[in-house]
Amino acid sequence: MIGADPAAQGQGAALLRSGLAKADAAGLPACLESSNASNLPFYERFGFTVREELQLPGGGPALWAVRREPRHPAGA
Repeated sequence: MIGADPAAQGQGAALLRSGLAKADAAGLPACLESSNASNLPFYERFGFTVREELQLPGGGPALWAVRREPRHPAGA
């Protein structure tokens, strides 16, 4: 789980790149959920695609499940 102090928002690209590089090296997809629709274009720039919009029960917030396939699978 990743969260950002409001003062540091917009600086998460380096952290995301690091995690994606590790997933790519292992040939693994990356999955995450976002509770903020306005963040979806940010994730899409990194190759994520929305797989599903989820509505939490009891009137909870919506969540978007996104996934990114590995760019350089292990052994390739």
